[in-house]
Amino acid sequence: MDLAVSIKELHKVFNNKKVLNNLSLDIEDNKIYGLAGRNGAGKTTLLKIIACHYIKNSGTVEVFGEDPFENEKILSKICFVSDGNNFMPNINSKEIFDIAKIFYPNWDDDFKEELIEKFNLDVSKSYGDLSKGMKSMVSIIVGLASRAPLTIFDEPYSGLDPVGREIFYRALLEDYDRYPRCIIFSTHYLEEVSRLFESIIIIHKGKLLLCDDVDSLKEKSFYIRGKKERLEEISEKFNILNKEFHGEIGTLEIFQYLSDKDKENLEEMGLQIETMPLQKFFVSLTIKN
Repeated sequence: MDLAVSIKELHKVFNNKKVLNNLSLDIEDNKIYGLAGRNGAGKTTLLKIIACHYIKNSGTVEVFGEDPFENEKILSKICFVSDGNNFMPNINSKEIFDIAKIFYPNWDDDFKEELIEKFNLDVSKSYGDLSKGMKSMVSIIVGLASRAPLTIFDEPYSGLDPVGREIFYRALLEDYDRYPRCIIFSTHYLEEVSRLFESIIIIHKGKLLLCDDVDSLKEKSFYIRGKKERLEEISEKFNILNKEFHGEIGTLEIFQYLSDKDKENLEEMGLQIETMPLQKFFVSLTIKN
């Protein structure tokens, strides 16, 4: 297994507050990851340490097998784009792309032009005069056209409307199929973008809560619905994230692999089994922890 990022016992403190606490994580190369967590969980801090925008307090971070800090060879392989004012306000998008081209060896000018057309972006406007959505487009184009071996999107698409986000998702998937690389998404649109990533990382209160393949999660996160008395009979047998009851009818949210025999037994008890949506799983898991 080739790793794009390997993190061991990472700690980061801001103003005497632990933002990342003994976090260890391996991120495979040529794979798309979703990074999720509540506000303040440490997502952006983690990504900025990987990209060397922040300095860690302790622990180790390796990108493609090397310490990225002040390592020009490795830093040229990382593209970090985020939500917010990332560029000087007095230059236009064309100038921003010309500057980005200098920093990323795999930059594709033809792809950049294709994306400008898809987003219908006015490249003559100064960055400071662009709307929030257009600023998101600029960041996204830099991230995609860089074709950096490690590309990190820290919610730069939050300013886009649903149509703009769909254009982005399609462009990314099409380009990833042609040019595989490691891509990390930090997102609150879990259900919307779940088709994009193969694995999900969940951090909570500065610690790693979960890192697993999406297909595996779908086989381990379920609703079990039915009569309250039946649900109470089985409740001790499963890892329950949440219980909801309305009169004599209820729902268990479970996080546990169910064998075919388990499913057969539950159905014989008159209980219904349904796969839990990824967004709901994330919410229930973080509330429980």
